[in-house]
This record gives sequence, C-alpha cells and structure tokens, in this order.
Amino acid sequence: MNLYKLWYKSQKWTIAAVIFCGSTTIFICWLLFGTPHATETGINQQQAPVTVVTAKRPDENRSRQSKPEQKSVETPQKKPLLASVPPAAPPRTPAPIKAGAMLIGGRDLFAIENGKLIKIRENWLEHEVRAGDKAVYFKHCDRVAVGGSNDSIQIYQTDGSYCGNLKMPGGGKFDGYITKDLNTAVYLREGNIWRGIIDWERCIITREKQITNTGCFTGKPLKGRLLAATGKALLYRDHRYGLVHVNLDTGETQSGKLPVNSVCGPEQRLVLGDLSTRPPQLVVFDVDTGQENCIPMASRIMPNGVHWLGEGKAALILRNHIGLYDHADGSLKELYATGSNRETLRYIAASKPGQPRLFFEHSTKGIHMLHTKTKALHQIRGFTVHGLELLTDGYFLLSSDVAEADRRGTWLGRHGESQLHRIFAQPVKGKYASTRPPRKSIILNGSSNTAIIHAFNNWHLLNLRSADVDEIPITGKELIAIR
Repeated sequence: MNLYKLWYKSQKWTIAAVIFCGSTTIFICWLLFGTPHATETGINQQQAPVTVVTAKRPDENRSRQSKPEQKSVETPQKKPLLASVPPAAPPRTPAPIKAGAMLIGGRDLFAIENGKLIKIRENWLEHEVRAGDKAVYFKHCDRVAVGGSNDSIQIYQTDGSYCGNLKMPGGGKFDGYITKDLNTAVYLREGNIWRGIIDWERCIITREKQITNTGCFTGKPLKGRLLAATGKALLYRDHRYGLVHVNLDTGETQSGKLPVNSVCGPEQRLVLGDLSTRPPQLVVFDVDTGQENCIPMASRIMPNGVHWLGEGKAALILRNHIGLYDHADGSLKELYATGSNRETLRYIAASKPGQPRLFFEHSTKGIHMLHTKTKALHQIRGFTVHGLELLTDGYFLLSSDVAEADRRGTWLGRHGESQLHRIFAQPVKGKYASTRPPRKSIILNGSSNTAIIHAFNNWHLLNLRSADVDEIPITGKELIAIR
C-alpha cells in the first residue's frame, strides 16, 4: 500500500484528531486566561493548577464568572464618594519681602513695578488689614507684624500664615507701645507700668519687669494717654495728677505742666506746646532727661501751628509771625512777620519732619513756602487753600474748597515751580489734605516718581512727573506699606 492510499483511508481520523486537539487547547486557554475571574480572585497559575480548575463543574464556573460582573457594576457607584473629597491645598511658599517697597491691600500683597501696582500674592494674609494698622518686617526672624488699630498686633510668616497675636504675659490684649528699636514693649498691668522684651518669633513678651508700684495708672488705653514715649521715659496724662513723667530705668515719677496745642517731635523725645498764662509761654519737655523749658511769647501758638524741622528745631506759627525754636540753646527767634496786626497767618502745612521748607497761609496773600535756613519766601498760589501735604522730592498736594471753578479741586505742585496741575476737580477733605490728620499718602523707597493717595473712598496711583492719576482696583480695602 502506498502512502497516498494510506492517507486517503485515514484522513477522516486525522481531521477528527486535529479538531479535537485544537478545541481542547482553545478551551484550556480560555479557562486560564480568557476570563477576568482568575485575576480578580487572586488565583494564578502557581497557586491553582490546571487540574484543580478543570475539576470544577460547569455550573460552578458559570456562577464564579458572574461575580466579577456584579463587582464591575458596584465599582462606579463608589467613585462619586472619592471624587467628593476636596484636594489638598497646595503648600504656601514664602514671599521675598522688600521693606519699604511693598504694600498690603486687604489681604493681598502688592509692589510697584515700572510705575504700576502689581499684585504679588492674592489672599496672602489670613486677615484683612484695617485703617490705622502698620506693617513691619523683621528680617532676623522672617516675620511680619501687622497691627496698631485696636491694640492688637498680629504676627505672620512670610508665606502669609498666621502665627498669632502678640500675647501679654498675664493674658489679655496688648495695652501699651513698642519702642523705636522694636525690641521692647512698655505696657499697663494692674495700675502700674511694666516693661518686657518681645520675642517676635514666638509672639510673646519675655523678661518682663515692673517699673512703678504706685498703682495710679488706671486710665486706659495707655497709648491714648501718652504725650510722648521713648525707651527711657514717658509722659502720661492723668485727669487727677495732670502730666506725669516716668523714668523707665528707675521707676521715678514727677509731675509737670500740661501744655495746650502740644505736638510731639518725630523722635518721640521732645514735646512742644504753650501754657495758658499771661503773657503766653512756650513749654518744651525733654522726655529722656525730664527737663522742662518755659519761654515767654508775644502770642499763643495757633492751633496745629507746630512744624518739627529735625535736629531739635521747630517752626511755630503765631498770630502774625513765625518763630524758630532751637532746643540746643533753648532760644526762640523770629523767622517771618507780616508787618501788620491786621494780617494773620492761618495754619502750618502737614509736611514731612526734618525738611527746611515751611508752608503757611497768609490771610491776604495766599499760600507761601518759607525756607527756614535761608529765609527765602516763595508764593505758591494766590487763592485760599484748605489743605496741603508734602509728598517727596519737593512735590506737594493742595486742596481748595472755594466756589470758583478755576480754583476748586486738588492740585499737584512742586516747590520752586509756579505751575500747578489739577488732578481732581473736587477737593479731597478729611483724608490727607489738612493740617494734622492721619497721613493718607504712601511713599515707597526707590519710587520717587510715584505716590499712592486716598481720595473719594478709593486708592489712586499718582505719577508725580506727568500728574497722571490711575485708580487702583482695591475699593473698600485698607492699603498699608511694609516698613
């Protein structure tokens, strides 16, 4: 029999054998790899030999195969529960603080770049700043202290995280003042004056010391009753004892004469005012030494009529002349006089301490600028001015509330220049342009071309060179500089 005949006779069995082997192989592969049940139940080839799996009955395999289908239906129902969990907030990153060049508006951090106010961090602080607050950066501990409006000082990290309030050793709100070096706190407790060292990093006052033991300092708040205060001594006004001088090193107290129209110097050391005597007297207190000088005058100091020039010197506006007080020799000399009793000098401008330029208004000749060293007189404007504030680099703001349309408004000028630029058609009243209000203009270091002013319940960016004014979109929020 040849091979062809042999193959022809056995081809039926050959085809049957091939079909049987192929179907068996496919069935085994389907059991092992074709169903998701093996992976979901944790069965693998090593733990479950083929002989064990194939020994199961077909109905058991079908029931086991149906379970993963039930799980696949239940799994999507759990996803919304996981999705409802809010994502973790990104970690705060510290902001590089440039003291004197940055501001806080509400809760946001700003800086001026190329004459524009740029927002550096949104929602930087956890609390909004308030009117009357001040912000100070402490480089040694990398902290920012904000407060002063309500005897509360809040301390923040440079990423804006709130560390806490400055805590009194015995608890309660801080009722006192902080010295110029920002290291010492002077405060009231149980009717006495205390002093302590501030730990800005831990928000506490340490190494406290009781200064007085009389128990007579019962008036609160302490800052509201201080005439002047330094790290060495303070002047306290009391309704029973009058003016009380307290030496913070020895605790010694002594009484003094309470002046009228008193103004404290920029260093919080010298206090100048007048006494209601006949003839009137100029009285000057040196807080650190406790020295008291009294000098006779021809007339009393006009309300708000004291301008400190620095170096212990102050210009005084009297009824019809201007005097210069020099604390070095205790002298009072004449700078300017009207020459007539019918002409009066009405007020002194709120200019920056230490500058030799004095602004005043003559009753018949308008507003003038007097150089206190050379005695040179320069007329600024011949109309009535209701407020003036010196900004920087010789620039100043005038506010006029007269009825004439060509004179009414707020004007920008510069000493030595006769031209004025009207920046607002209406006068700004009660904010920055008056004799002794809280100053509402903000000058930043390294930005002599730009000033930030508050007018008509909004903040404005003023370009001093071009007199252009842009409104800052932070309406209803306080804006303070970080010093």
